Amino acid sequence: MKHTLCFSILFLCLILTKVSIAQSHEQCIHCSMAVKNLQFKAQAQTQSGKLIWFDAIECLVNYLKSKNENVFQKIQVTDYNSGKVIHAANAYYLKSKAIPSPMGANLSAYMLQSEAISVQKEKGGDVYNWETLKERFIDLVHGALGFNFLLAGSKLILGAEIGIPLYQNYNGIFMNEKFGFNGSAKYNVF
Repeated sequence: MKHTLCFSILFLCLILTKVSIAQSHEQCIHCSMAVKNLQFKAQAQTQSGKLIWFDAIECLVNYLKSKNENVFQKIQVTDYNSGKVIHAANAYYLKSKAIPSPMGANLSAYMLQSEAISVQKEKGGDVYNWETLKERFIDLVHGALGFNFLLAGSKLILGAEIGIPLYQNYNGIFMNEKFGFNGSAKYNVF
């Protein structure tokens, strides 16, 4: 009985925390983190006009791996220098350890290739266009842990998803090897 009460109180606290975060910030659909660092923010707009938020470029790219990009009206990232929202397909991306992004892929976006190259000269790293960036992410299982809570009628459904790379090559988060772990779980509380 004690365990059930403690378990219920813990999840009630988690639900209330999640509700307060959702009310004050956009929330990343991929990793469930609050979107706080606007320099790395990305978004996709569905055909119905609904905006889907991402806290980092790597979350957007990982999310799109299982989607058809044609179902979105717009896919946009934030220019690291200006803070303006730009089309993801037209942007250039810098992967540099000197510019850490929220999920650790160290990706930043730039409106112009010359801007990305200029920052690359100062900070180091590699520059990619949209297609090359997506190709580099194909086999990537970038670490992300997400928790979901859903109230469906009188049922509370808890979910968790985790992706953990088991091997990373010398180039940081980009992996050519297909070693990784993905898992998910769903639990009906009541």
